[in-house]
Amino acid sequence: MKQNQYGSVPYMAIRDVSTYLVDATEELPKKFIFCRVETDDGTVGWGEAYAFPCREWG
Repeated sequence: MKQNQYGSVPYMAIRDVSTYLVDATEELPKKFIFCRVETDDGTVGWGEAYAFPCREWG
């Protein structure tokens, strides 16, 4: 573990980032983006974001 002024701090390095765009449909008019982040020790995390259908009009 690395040391800093607060003591030991866990260290992780990002190994891979993947993004997935999910297009809008008539039933669900928003576009979604999912993001998968993987670290060097195999830990995986997911994030999400979306845009309202009229966002492009602004």
